[in-house]
Amino acid sequence: MSELSSYFFSQGTTNKIDPAFAVAVAAHESNWGTSSIANDCRNLFGIKKTNNLCDAHPTFEKYGSFEDSIDAFYKLIKGSTYVGAGCDTPEEIGSKYCPAGEDLCSSWVPGVVTIRDQIQKIKVCTDANDKETCEEFSNNNKALGGAGCEWTIQQNQDTVCMRTP
Repeated sequence: MSELSSYFFSQGTTNKIDPAFAVAVAAHESNWGTSSIANDCRNLFGIKKTNNLCDAHPTFEKYGSFEDSIDAFYKLIKGSTYVGAGCDTPEEIGSKYCPAGEDLCSSWVPGVVTIRDQIQKIKVCTDANDKETCEEFSNNNKALGGAGCEWTIQQNQDTVCMRTP
């Protein structure tokens, strides 16, 4: 999922949704992009079928790309069921996104919050030429998940350090 860090960041900024939250949901729902639903359906968020049936997992939505999945998630969270209805914390969103009684939902909020909190500790470099600071930060913060942080230069934007699994 690290190759999607810039996309998560730019779409989060555009949609005014915390990209760390979106990455956390994707990481939790798809086991960092390694689940069969993520791979077979390009569905990082476990979004149920609404339009495009995923043959391998008939109850889940199929997307053309991971970026399409990310766009759908931001649209869903920003919409009238979640943020539009005043739900703006992981706890409020989680009660609807993964309601009690469904398999594995008791671990949804704690899992998402733990990952989000780790990601929010990652430094966002403010200078696109500040590669050394990102690398230094990465080397000093490997405890956040084993691999630390990767730096990604975004053209005409900031350098963003994102946690990788």
